[in-house]
Amino acid sequence: MTDSALTGLNVLELGESVAVAYCGRWLAAFGADVTKVEPSAGDWTRRYGVAAATDAARDMSALFAYLNTGKRSVTQDFDRDSAEAGASLRQRASLADLIIHPFAPADLERLGLGPEARRDAGIGSLIVSVSDFGSDGPYASYRGAPIVHLALGGYLHLSGAPDRAPLMLPGFQSEYLGGLHAVIAALALSLDRRLNRPTQAEVSLMEVMTSLHQFTTVQFTYEGVNRKRNGNRRENLHPSTLIPCKDGYVGMALPTNDLWARQCAMIGQPELADDPRFATPAPRPRG
Repeated sequence: MTDSALTGLNVLELGESVAVAYCGRWLAAFGADVTKVEPSAGDWTRRYGVAAATDAARDMSALFAYLNTGKRSVTQDFDRDSAEAGASLRQRASLADLIIHPFAPADLERLGLGPEARRDAGIGSLIVSVSDFGSDGPYASYRGAPIVHLALGGYLHLSGAPDRAPLMLPGFQSEYLGGLHAVIAALALSLDRRLNRPTQAEVSLMEVMTSLHQFTTVQFTYEGVNRKRNGNRRENLHPSTLIPCKDGYVGMALPTNDLWARQCAMIGQPELADDPRFATPAPRPRG
């Protein structure tokens, strides 16, 4: 078997977090040996949505299966105040090259994995934390959720019809994006370890969402323009939208003139590509 990019990297995944699990999923996909620690009742995502129909997989939802492909799972109620549980967790940590977790600093200390405890126990693992608001600052002790990340990150300002309340994006978008940032942090730490640089990184889901606006914040900063909510008709690119049809909806994304011309040909009206009314994307929503 050919080695993958992360073959030989032992990862310990702690906490019940979609973002952390998504990070672990991709580390496993690139060859890392990922061990997921679940409570004895199982991670909450096992029971999310529709479970598999077979008895063998009845305690595995589609979400859990998607997030945990390629990992091994162990159970340990390490949140209990037990010396034995703490020692077991530190033993697992001592065998890991990388630990990914969603805990606040106080919770990490309680688990016996704070900086001093790791040093005293000789645990030299790389650490990547993925939390709602980071480990310090005014929101550090607050708990978040997808709708909170999207709201404070500015996305609900743009999502939905202009004459109605903002709409929540489906699923766990902020956690998936935070998990991808955690993968990048984990890879960077793995490389920097050879240079004896700091071995800890922190990912804040709120900061991730704020940083991922395409041009909303830059447009306001440099032009003073506050983008508006436009529903399914983007203000500067059209058609990039959902269009109702007889038996459902069709999604389109035609941000360039070349794609626009191809679409016109596909629907049997190639003359629209040369129509001066639609020469640029801006007037197309009004056509």
